[in-house]
Parts: sequence; structure tokens; C-alpha cells
Amino acid sequence: MLINEQPKRNQKLNIAIDLGLIFIFLPLSLSLFILFGNYINNNSNFISVVLLSIIEFCSAGLGVFIVMLIRKEAFSDYGIKKENIKKSILFTLSFIGIMVLLKSIDAGGVVYFPMRNHTSIKYSLNLSFPFNLIGIMLTFLIWGIIEGIYYVVIIKKIDDLLPNTLNPWLSLAPIIFCLYNFMIHYLIRRFIEGRTYEFSLIDTITGLLLAYAMTMPRKLTNNSWGSLIYQTLQNGIGKL
Repeated sequence: MLINEQPKRNQKLNIAIDLGLIFIFLPLSLSLFILFGNYINNNSNFISVVLLSIIEFCSAGLGVFIVMLIRKEAFSDYGIKKENIKKSILFTLSFIGIMVLLKSIDAGGVVYFPMRNHTSIKYSLNLSFPFNLIGIMLTFLIWGIIEGIYYVVIIKKIDDLLPNTLNPWLSLAPIIFCLYNFMIHYLIRRFIEGRTYEFSLIDTITGLLLAYAMTMPRKLTNNSWGSLIYQTLQNGIGKL
């Protein structure tokens, strides 16, 4: 019995190490913001858009890619593949509809422009061609697809650490991720950006919705592209 359990223990230890390595890159992004934050805040140019993208990539992307490289993992291991892509996207449409409704209620009007509230998009929209287009594409790539991959990988690793549940909706991984995501965004907004964090029921619900949208497409369709699209559409959504 002990012999059979040893590989599982080693696997869980490796997963815990992976998560630790991923989270190490958060302080790196903080140090970059400390170095370049003043320049970014005072210059709404293309260089600031690139710097913001680099900082975000270090925060929510680089660690995951390094771990995947070390472990020789493929994107398909996390459901990022062609098989069942239509099922994954169709399944996620309900999440997208609920998200848009809730965020529109919170904003007091229909929101429809993904990333609109991000500084990089605000800066990019004021740039001349082709820098405005490059800035917009960078924003959608980094804060959308890559951050979506980051979320999907983290949630799967958390899920693999926990006992299996008969019903996939009862997994604790989305709840744990939701708490983690809230803590990170609270600390950034409160202590780095110097803004107050206003708690609301809608924010809580959309936070949970994000967690389940990053989890359930892979669990139910074995494909995570719906999660990446959801992340891209919901992140910083606002009005034009």
C-alpha cells in the first residue's frame, strides 16, 4: 500500500513545487513596476504599453511557461488543443452571457469592449497607426490568451492536488483559485496602485464565475479554449 502511494505523493510534491515556482514571479513583476511605474504613469506612449505588457507577462505568464518547459508539458495537457474546441466554446457562452449581464448592471449600462478599462488599451487608442494596432493586439494577447493559460494551468494543478470528487462542479479548485485571485488583485490595487478596493456582491459573483469558467470547460469537454476566450472577453470589459 505504501509503495503504491509513494508515486502519488511524489506527484503532489512536484505539483506543489510547480505552484511555488509560478508564484515566485509575482514579486518580480512588482519590482519591475517599482522601477518603471513612475515612467508609465507619466507617459502614455508605446514604450509604456510595452513595459506594461512585460510586467503583466512576468506576473501572469512567464512562471507557467517555465514550469511547462521544465516538466516537458504540452498545452494539450491543459486542454489547449483542437479536439472538442467547438463544445468548449459553446459551453462557455452561458458564462459569457451571465458575465456581460452582471458587469453591465454594475456599470449602469451595457458593456461590450473587452480590455477597455486597462491602461494599455487607453494608451494604445491614443497612439497613431501602426502602434495603436500593435498595442491593442499586445493587450489582448497578454491580458487575454496568456493570462487565460496562466489561470487554466494554475487551476488544474490545484485540482490535481485535491482529492477527486464524483461531481466536477463540487471541486474545491475554483474556490481556492477565486480566493487567490481576489487576494492578488486586492494587494495590487491597495498597496501598489494606491486605490481603495470596493467590495460588492456582483464582484464576488463575477470572481466565482471567472474561476468556474477557467475550470469547467476542461473538466466537461476536455478542452480549455472556451476558458481562454472567456478570459479575453471579460478582462477589463467596458464601454467604448
